[in-house]
Amino acid sequence: VIVIFVSNGTLAAGGASAPIDPNWADKNPKKAALMSAAGPLANVALAAIAFGVLCYIGRPDVNNDMTVFAGQTAWLVMLLNLLLATFNLMPLPPFDGAGVVSGLAPAVRHIYYSYQRMPLSFIVSMIGAYYVVSSVLPPLVSAVNQWLPWPYWA
Repeated sequence: VIVIFVSNGTLAAGGASAPIDPNWADKNPKKAALMSAAGPLANVALAAIAFGVLCYIGRPDVNNDMTVFAGQTAWLVMLLNLLLATFNLMPLPPFDGAGVVSGLAPAVRHIYYSYQRMPLSFIVSMIGAYYVVSSVLPPLVSAVNQWLPWPYWA
């Protein structure tokens, strides 16, 4: 908690961040938006691969532990990557969605910079992301589950 408070959230969440130089982002807003979108797009690609595996497996044979295990693993990989993509596309700093929005709409960039300087902005963003993701993810998972040849989540 002390690390989150002292660093305003920049050293939290496992350190999976690839910081972008703000001066470079100001000069190349479209490239900065593309860089910010790379992580969530990778999550969507991994979820699509897991979806393909689930479609290939079809209805797992309950007598074959390997197909059940492969189906459950692919379902978990798909679910976690959908969660990460949804979470990271939030248009609040420090999430990748803020980088995409500020790259595509440079007029809002100063609002994001001001927000990031606020004390505890990371905590506010995390709480907001929790509420948004908890309302967006279940219908998304339900829709994806309906596209599968055999529902993995009842």
